[in-house]
Amino acid sequence: MRVHKQGSDYMMRRAIVEDLESMTHCLGEWRLHELETATAEEIHARASVMSKDLLVVATGLFERVLKSAQLHSGPASDPPPRIEPADESELFLEHVDRAVEAFSTSASADIAFIAKLEMQSLARELEAVTPSWDGWKIIEICERVRRHIVKATTALRRTLGQEMESRLPGDEIYVTELVRSIQVRRRLALFRRRVIRTGETHGHALTQRLRLVGTNIAMLIGRAEYRDFRIGDRILIRDIQRTILDYLRNPLRSAEQGERIWQDVLGTMEISRQVNHRPELLEHDHLVLEHLTHELRGITSAQALERIVEQAQPVVGRDDALDDLIMAGTPLDWRRWLSAIEAALQILQQHKAPDSATEEIREASTRSGVWIAV
Repeated sequence: MRVHKQGSDYMMRRAIVEDLESMTHCLGEWRLHELETATAEEIHARASVMSKDLLVVATGLFERVLKSAQLHSGPASDPPPRIEPADESELFLEHVDRAVEAFSTSASADIAFIAKLEMQSLARELEAVTPSWDGWKIIEICERVRRHIVKATTALRRTLGQEMESRLPGDEIYVTELVRSIQVRRRLALFRRRVIRTGETHGHALTQRLRLVGTNIAMLIGRAEYRDFRIGDRILIRDIQRTILDYLRNPLRSAEQGERIWQDVLGTMEISRQVNHRPELLEHDHLVLEHLTHELRGITSAQALERIVEQAQPVVGRDDALDDLIMAGTPLDWRRWLSAIEAALQILQQHKAPDSATEEIREASTRSGVWIAV
């Protein structure tokens, strides 16, 4: 009987691993951004159905994990506190982030229980969606479904891997909110620099400027980080793209119209800087810039200077002057670097995080590998 139970447990665990691999593949193939220019009816027909199907698979996976836990350990222990549907959506993400970053403290059954409740809450939201809704609102809900499933699936994968004493593939699809924000900010910063450079190198050639901006937007949308842009940023980018295309296709276009569009482009570039207001970036950047200040004041060799460039990469997009130095490469003038970092820090002082939040970010950053601790 014991052998039979062990065999059944092993087969169920292997089935769970296969489901996880399948789920990871489906999540990696998610291409919802390709529907952003479609009608609300088309978005509803494809995106909401795709999300519902994914929720069914995810819910089935979490239910199987719970059954496996009961098979393995007998009567179920007290479940973790229930996350009610009325709670803030971000609460679920915080729970999962903590579980992933310190996954030795959570059992797979606990994560599966919480995740199953969250899937049920998301399913109720999707049921309320109709073709009459705004297309972007439908996309926002569907993207949230994917984001939550990514986090829950990854947390489950990690705890199962520890319980099975095996490293399971698929972690590459998950990043913490901090890493996600750093990646999005860097991509926006590179996009912004290209657009501004377009204006500098094609001053009076307005049509050429806008054509190059349109090309850069198309390239941006094709980047992996684009799916993690906030919906408001994606709406702005798509609006600019559509406006530029309409202008370029219009044989009666005027210079005045083109100049207005260019000013809209520059306005969008400024709005893209608002990513720096995200709390996790404010806290993280304080730590990184203070660390770099300490390092620069103790510079003793050329090798130490080279390390500064690498350690500064996570703050690309925070400050234009500092970005110029980072993009240029080796910091030959450490005094110039120190001046730029101190100036960026001065701007950040009004947003300084409480000590408790700073310590939490320090630990999360070190675990994530996005900041080299002192």
